[in-house]
Amino acid sequence: MIGLGTAVMVTVCLVAARLRPAALEVLAAAIALAMFALVSHLADALSDLPWSAATWPVRDLVCGGLALAMYRRDRALWKKLLAGLFALQCGAHVWFWGAVVAEGLAGPATSAAYLGIVNSALVLEIIIITVAGGAYVVSYARDRGGLFLGDFARDAGRR
Repeated sequence: MIGLGTAVMVTVCLVAARLRPAALEVLAAAIALAMFALVSHLADALSDLPWSAATWPVRDLVCGGLALAMYRRDRALWKKLLAGLFALQCGAHVWFWGAVVAEGLAGPATSAAYLGIVNSALVLEIIIITVAGGAYVVSYARDRGGLFLGDFARDAGRR
C-alpha cells in the first residue's frame, strides 16, 4: 500500500510542478522520499528486522534535514510537519537501535512498536506531500476557472 501511495504522491507532485513552477520544491521532496522508500523496500526484500531497517535512520536524517532547510527558507506548514515527522522517526530509530544493542536483538513487542511508529509517520509524510502538491493543482484549477473545463468555459463565453 505504501508503494501505491508513493506512486500517487509522485504523480500528483509531477502534475503540480508541470502546472506551477513554484511546486518544484514539493516535487523534490516527493522524489527524495520515493527514492529513499525504494532503497528501504529493497533492503526489506534482502533481509529481516533489524538489519533491513539499517538504512532507515540515514533516510530519515537526510530527509528531515532537507525538510528543515526548506522550512527555514519558506515557512510553509507542510514543511514544518515533515520536519517534525522525520524528527519523530529519528527518535524511534534511536530507541529501537538502543534496544537492539542492549538486548542483542529487539523483541517482538519492540519491533512491532517500532514498525508502527515508523510506518505511521511514513504514511503521514506521503499524505502531507501529496496534499501540498494537490494544493498547487487546486490553485491552478481555481485560477483557470476549472482544470479541465477552463478552455471550454472561456470558449463558451465568447459565443
